[in-house]
Amino acid sequence: MAMATSSSPSTDELKKQLISIVNSDKILLKRQDSAENLAIVEDTVNRLITAMKQVDELFNDMYQRKVYTGSYWDGLRLGSATEFDLNMVLRLPFKEDDVQIIMPPAAPAFLQYHLKRSVMNILSLNNTKWPFQQKLVGFFDKENNLVRGEVQSWIQGVITKALSSPHFQKPAAVKRIATSQSGPAFTLFITIAGGVQIDVDLVPVIDGCYPTPKKIHKSPRFNQLKQVYKDFWFMVPKPYSSKSAKNPDTFWRISFPEAEKNLLPTDGCLKNLIKLFKLLRDAQNWDKLASYFIKTLFLLELDVTPKTNWPQDQIGIIFLKMLGKLKAALETKQLSYYFNRNANLFSASGRQGYI
Repeated sequence: MAMATSSSPSTDELKKQLISIVNSDKILLKRQDSAENLAIVEDTVNRLITAMKQVDELFNDMYQRKVYTGSYWDGLRLGSATEFDLNMVLRLPFKEDDVQIIMPPAAPAFLQYHLKRSVMNILSLNNTKWPFQQKLVGFFDKENNLVRGEVQSWIQGVITKALSSPHFQKPAAVKRIATSQSGPAFTLFITIAGGVQIDVDLVPVIDGCYPTPKKIHKSPRFNQLKQVYKDFWFMVPKPYSSKSAKNPDTFWRISFPEAEKNLLPTDGCLKNLIKLFKLLRDAQNWDKLASYFIKTLFLLELDVTPKTNWPQDQIGIIFLKMLGKLKAALETKQLSYYFNRNANLFSASGRQGYI
C-alpha cells in the first residue's frame, strides 16, 4: 500500500505545525542531560548488580547481562531522559533437550517454560552447584512449569538485600534511592542533584537461548533481519490477565526487543510520528493507550508500507492516515501483536475504554 502523494493547503499547514512540534522541547531530548542521566543509571545499576552477585550465589550463576529496552533505547522517548527500562537477563541451567517451550492457543502472545523432568532429577546428580541451585526447585510448580511469581519474588528479595548490604554504595551523584514493585518491574527511583528523579524499571527476564518458537509470526521484514536479532528473545514476567486461563502464573510474555528496535527505520518520519502520537495521547488524556500499542500500530503498517514511502515532507498526510488506522483499531478493539497475529493486544491487556 503506497502513501498518498497529493497535498492540499490543509495538509501543508498541518505539516508545518507537526514539524514545529517535532523541533520543540516537547519532542527533542536534551543530549547533555540524557548522557549524564544515562551515565548515572549505568553506574548505579552496575553497582547494584555487583552487590546482587555478592549476596546471592544463584543470581551470580544465572545472571548474563543487562539489556536496555523501551522508548529511550528505541529513540522514541519524549522530553527529558528521566525514565529507563532495563532487562536483567537470566539463564536457567537446563539443556535444550530438557526444556519444552509451549505457546498456549488461548494466550498466543505468551508461553510456558516446561521441564520434561523435575529440577532435582536434572541437576542434583554429581553437581557441585546443587547447594545453591536447589533453590530452583521452588521456581517450578508440580507440573514442572516455571512460575512467574516465584522468580519475581526471588529477584525482589535479592535486590532489596543487595541495596541494604555493605556491598552496595550509591554513586556520589546520587542523593537517595527509593524502590517500588509493580507488574513485571522492580523500580528504582534515583534522586540526583537539584531534586531531579530518574526512574529505572528493572525487569528480570529469562534468556531465550533456545530456537525461536515455531508459532512466532515471521514477516518478510523480520526474516530480513540479521540472525542475531531474530534469535534474541526473552521471557518477560508480564502478568496474563485472563481469568479463564489455567495456571496463569506460568504464562510468560515473549519479547523481541532487538528485533523491534531494528524493525523501525532510522530515516524518514516514522519515529517522529510515533512521538507525535504519544504526545497527542498525553494531551488528550488517553492514558489507557499504552506506548507499546502505538509502536505496534506502526510496526504493522511497516509490513505493508515500504520505509522509502515515509518521507519527512509528507508527515502531515501520513499523520492523518495513521490517525485513521488508530481510529479503526480502537473501534474494532483489535490490534494484533506483531510477533503472533493471533494475539489481540487490546484483549490481552485487560484495558477497556481506551479513549
